Amino acid sequence: MTLCLWVLTALAFTSCEQADDIDGIFSSHGWSFSGFCYTADWNSGRSAFLDIKLTGYEAYSQHTMTFLPGGKAEIRVPGCTFSADWEADGSERSFYIRNMKVVSGSEDHISAFSRKFCDDLKATVWYRGDSNFIRLYGDDCKYYLLFKPLDSGI
Repeated sequence: MTLCLWVLTALAFTSCEQADDIDGIFSSHGWSFSGFCYTADWNSGRSAFLDIKLTGYEAYSQHTMTFLPGGKAEIRVPGCTFSADWEADGSERSFYIRNMKVVSGSEDHISAFSRKFCDDLKATVWYRGDSNFIRLYGDDCKYYLLFKPLDSGI
């Protein structure tokens, strides 16, 4: 069992907090990608942006997600739009994107940066956040994708 899963399980059994409001977090508005980030401890609030300058990085804010009713999502990157299924559990803070399929454009022509974004998005298993930001983590709970509300100006 990974350390992160162990910590999450322990917190679930010792916490008196209610589960997160999944619709209030994810579906309240669309989300714009802010960057790839790293933290040594996801509870610390301390993290850093990673300087990933693959081809297409200058268009990072054009990578967006909208969570739709019925567990559907729309994911946009320059040159391509995907549909996907999403699932989140507010008590465990688990998060999954599955079945990403191209609905317009061509996946063959997206930039290296967009490809990394899509691959990392498919690998997420945990989330932290609220209606102001979302962090989507991989299994190690250290590397994450940071999102802000669309048109937030942040």
